[in-house]
Amino acid sequence: MIDPRRATWFTAAAIVVIAGAAVPLAGVSIAALIFFILLCTRRPQLALSIWMIAISFLPIWVATSGFATVPISTFVALACVAVVGLGGAKFSPVDGIVGALVLIAGLATYFAGSPPGELVNIVSLWVVSYLAGRILCAQIGVQRAGSIFAVVMSAVAVLAVVEFLFGWHPFSEIFMPNLLYEIWSPIQERGGVARSEWAFGHSIALGGSLALALPFAITMPAPLLVRVACVSALFAGVAVTFSRSALISMVLATALVILFSRSASAGTRTGVAALTGVAAIVIVPSVLAVFTTAGDEVTNSGAYRGDLLSTIPYMNWLGQSAVVQISPTGFRTYGRFVSIDSALISVGLDFGLLLAISLGALYLVPIVRTLTRRANVAEIALAGQLPLILTVAFITQWQALLWVVAGFAVSGAIKSSRIVTNGFLHEPSSRGNREFARSIPT
Repeated sequence: MIDPRRATWFTAAAIVVIAGAAVPLAGVSIAALIFFILLCTRRPQLALSIWMIAISFLPIWVATSGFATVPISTFVALACVAVVGLGGAKFSPVDGIVGALVLIAGLATYFAGSPPGELVNIVSLWVVSYLAGRILCAQIGVQRAGSIFAVVMSAVAVLAVVEFLFGWHPFSEIFMPNLLYEIWSPIQERGGVARSEWAFGHSIALGGSLALALPFAITMPAPLLVRVACVSALFAGVAVTFSRSALISMVLATALVILFSRSASAGTRTGVAALTGVAAIVIVPSVLAVFTTAGDEVTNSGAYRGDLLSTIPYMNWLGQSAVVQISPTGFRTYGRFVSIDSALISVGLDFGLLLAISLGALYLVPIVRTLTRRANVAEIALAGQLPLILTVAFITQWQALLWVVAGFAVSGAIKSSRIVTNGFLHEPSSRGNREFARSIPT
């Protein structure tokens, strides 16, 4: 009798050999795809790990060209969902709201002049990331999904520190003939110091992504030394981006975990507070020295963001604002502003007030749930991003990771809402459902 698994491997090898003989590059691509499928089938944790690595190590400009520019990491996300399957994912009203946001963006594009490229961005980076995060997290749980995210981002943080110490910027040299490469590949400086960006194309995008992982690193079910190492790495990684918004988000996320997390023990809270104090003593002097050297650069940057509020009266309810101008090469300007450093204002100018207000209202949900102690760790991570949402447009991989974590948050909220005791909602403890079930009075 033929072993099905062995037959599958022989078939895959034959396809690779035949394709490789005809077109070597096709053979390599097919080999990678088949290997991925065989490796990740029914292994959602491995699939999520590969996807997170793809997001973190493939710059946004490594993308398809032609009709639409779509990052390769988006195709990795779709492949993950395809090989893993829908599993235990259940429909949530939030899924419908996300669908409504896409519908609004589509109407604004087809009937009110919003840029088609930004609609592609919403679908490929927002929606795909959200759905893949929802589906994978539904199968493995928020705790495991968040732990994978935290570990990958901790590794990225270590590499960002190495990038800063040695002036080594490997991804800026990866050339692609597209506009994204022109925009995001140059390395930023602050006060004459090159800032770490790793593969994220912008120091703020890197810093925001590392801050987003902090709550997961603090609460993940790992030995104390592992958690301390991950949290320390994330602190250092954010510091070498020299991004004020990311640093503030890092502090806010840490404070929210200490004050409002249901999954962090008293010992964890105390330890994190102590570690934060030590990190402040080590990091703050160096960061302040760079900010002081930067001088007017930092002051002008803050004033520029404040002036962006003057664009709100020029927004339409649906569609692109008249102040948006697109050059023949594809660069956009907004009246007297070269860029819009605010996520909601940027969305409002490109798609209209209806989408910006709807998106802002949706973002209030994790903030309110965090402050009322009903949030899971993914919701706390999203709430900690408030400074970045207010001062940074949706850029590069940071926007994708925001929607990944949003998918985690919704899947976690659905799972925890099924567990009800004494009329209150409770999230399973880190010891698992069995220990939680024993605590229910009978």
